[in-house]
Amino acid sequence: MVRIQKEYGFLNTLLGANIVFLAYRKMGYYSWRKAAGAIGSYYKEKERLKGEVLAAKIGGITVGTLMCSVDNGWLPTDDIFPAEMQEVRRLGVRIGYFGKLGVVPWLQGKHTGLALVTAATKWSIDQRIGKVLIIINPSHVRFYRRFGFTEIARSDESAPGLEKAPAVMMELVGEKLPAMLRMLSGAIDRSVVSAETVLV
Repeated sequence: MVRIQKEYGFLNTLLGANIVFLAYRKMGYYSWRKAAGAIGSYYKEKERLKGEVLAAKIGGITVGTLMCSVDNGWLPTDDIFPAEMQEVRRLGVRIGYFGKLGVVPWLQGKHTGLALVTAATKWSIDQRIGKVLIIINPSHVRFYRRFGFTEIARSDESAPGLEKAPAVMMELVGEKLPAMLRMLSGAIDRSVVSAETVLV
């Protein structure tokens, strides 16, 4: 049974970085020789964001991770889409960010990632986020569109910390978060994911 909880401390961050590396490696974004740089990039991003790390756990063992953060003047989106970020900030809404979603390869496609996104959505509602931003690979656009995200911009430049991965920035306005939470909660297989997941 997968449970989601907040993670703290250096060792948990290091574990999360390794999971993200393995997940992205499976998708072809990293070579093994880039492991140390990829893990270092994860840690630096977490420190800069000063956000929360949500961990998916089975029997106390971390099997997936997702960062979520409130805008503190810098988000990974700033590095690739500076002009678009200026426009978003001019709206004066509280901005949230989801990033570095990773699930161990043998559990991908088994609702663990969905559970993490569900918990992050609940976190966004609790934080009164007015707009959630994500940077993803173009191949994942369809998945996020299902939940109400719309594309703002795309670039041939790689997403932060990735190789060979064109970036797409998408947004979800805060008013749509409750509907997204309902959709995600309904899509999760409750025989695999704890019902407490949405209460993180």
